[in-house]
Amino acid sequence: MKSRIVLKEAEAEFFRRLNRVVIPAAKRGLGSPGPLPSGLILLDTVGRKSGKRYSVPVFATQLGDYLLVATFRARSQWIRNLAAAGEVNVWLDGKLQRSRCHVFAPGLSPRSNIAELPRSLRVPARLLEGMLSATGGGFVLLGEQG
Repeated sequence: MKSRIVLKEAEAEFFRRLNRVVIPAAKRGLGSPGPLPSGLILLDTVGRKSGKRYSVPVFATQLGDYLLVATFRARSQWIRNLAAAGEVNVWLDGKLQRSRCHVFAPGLSPRSNIAELPRSLRVPARLLEGMLSATGGGFVLLGEQG
């Protein structure tokens, strides 16, 4: 039991240190999707319970006018925060933009409806939802910038 707590604390400290380097790089647009369809973006989220602001570096894949961000982890809090907010500030190519969130994850409410997506994204969304549901993970499509 104690070893699990120590491992969780070590993992948290590792990511805190890593993010001190990654977050400023993502804000400058380093590693953003561009020549390659996938890359690093930064989500500026607000905790749904705490109201605290968080900057979360994630990998995203450009799908037409949308960005796809997925997680295999059932414990990811950023996806719950996006579901509660419905919109998010995204750092992409060194620019801050506001995007609507279409969130697909088991047990989350509110939950987006695949039928609301553009026709070209419905089949990939259904496939991804099926694959990620086995791990408790989910995904977000960011689009319709505001």
